[in-house]
Amino acid sequence: MEHFLNNTNDHNSSFFQPPRQDDDFDTLIEQHSPSTSTIEREKPPIQNDIKLEESNNTNDRSQSNLNIDEEANIKLQVLVSNFSDEQLDRYEMYRRSAFSKVAIKRLMHSITGTVPSSNVVIAMAGIAKVFVGEIIEEALEVQHQENNNEHKSTTPLEPKHLREAYRRINHQYHCPQR
Repeated sequence: MEHFLNNTNDHNSSFFQPPRQDDDFDTLIEQHSPSTSTIEREKPPIQNDIKLEESNNTNDRSQSNLNIDEEANIKLQVLVSNFSDEQLDRYEMYRRSAFSKVAIKRLMHSITGTVPSSNVVIAMAGIAKVFVGEIIEEALEVQHQENNNEHKSTTPLEPKHLREAYRRINHQYHCPQR
C-alpha cells in the first residue's frame, strides 16, 4: 500500500496528480496554444502586483495563525503546569468526558423527526459539553455563595444548586423554553 501511495512515477494520469495552481494552468495553455503570441502571453504588471500582494497576504495570515496557535499552546502549558493535583485531575476528567454520539443522535432524531448527520451530532455533543460545563461552574458559584451566607463549611453540589444555576443561565441568555 505504501508503494502505491508514495510512488507517483507509476501513475501518469491526471487523477493522481495534485491540483494545479492557476499560474500553472495559464503556463500550460500558453505552451500548447500556437495561436498566442508572446505579447498576448505577458500579463499586465498590475495583475502581477496584485497576485504578489495576495500571496503575501495569504502567507501573513497563515503565519499569524501559526503564531496564535503556538501562543495559545504555550499559555495552556503554563496554565496546566501551575495546576494543583486536584485541579489537574478535574481538568483531565473534563477533557476525557464526552456525550455518547448514539444518545445525542437518538435525542436529536426524537426532537426533529429526521436523522442528523454525523457532523451535526458531533457539533451538538460539543455544544452540550460546553453547556453542562457552564451549568456546573454556575452551580459551584451558587454553592459557594450559599456556604458564605450561611457560614457553613463546604457542602457537596446539590440539585438545588444545579436548578438555581440553570435558572440564572436561562435568565442571562434567554434560553428558549419547550
